[in-house]
Amino acid sequence: MTDLGYFDQFDDDNSDSSELKKLPDWVSDANSSLAAYEAIQSLYKEKLRYIRNHSKKSHYTKKNSYLMSKSEVARAAGLTKPNAIFHSVDYAPALTKEFNSKNALLAASKEKALRSRSNSIKDLSKKELQSELRGRDRYKEISELKADEVLDLTLERLPMSVKKQLHLI
Repeated sequence: MTDLGYFDQFDDDNSDSSELKKLPDWVSDANSSLAAYEAIQSLYKEKLRYIRNHSKKSHYTKKNSYLMSKSEVARAAGLTKPNAIFHSVDYAPALTKEFNSKNALLAASKEKALRSRSNSIKDLSKKELQSELRGRDRYKEISELKADEVLDLTLERLPMSVKKQLHLI
């Protein structure tokens, strides 16, 4: 699962200087944009970690477990009102765009994690297990039969019209 940012969790603490160079133009130390940007990045990593560790659909019943909310970002940035940073400041459109793009990535990661569910027996539902066992039992019965018996069973199940076309009647 390296595509979900597996290596991001091993970031060095010394990479802060290179991280400052990667900041977008709208992020500044002079206002709360840096705190909001860092809050989005840290929440993004936290939500990705959750997605990486949970692969069942029942783990995603609440959206706040795998998606960020604006109030959550504001709290992580140390602000009390999310409207202040997402609507009434000059960097609000860029911050909202960053927020929406990270949430879209999280939603895509969630869908990918659900699709790549393992096929081991412990992950199957009760109905899936029952049909799997029935299939195994039927396969075992058929594999124990001889070729003549299999042919006889097949001919028994053929419709009359097919038997006439094959000149078996």
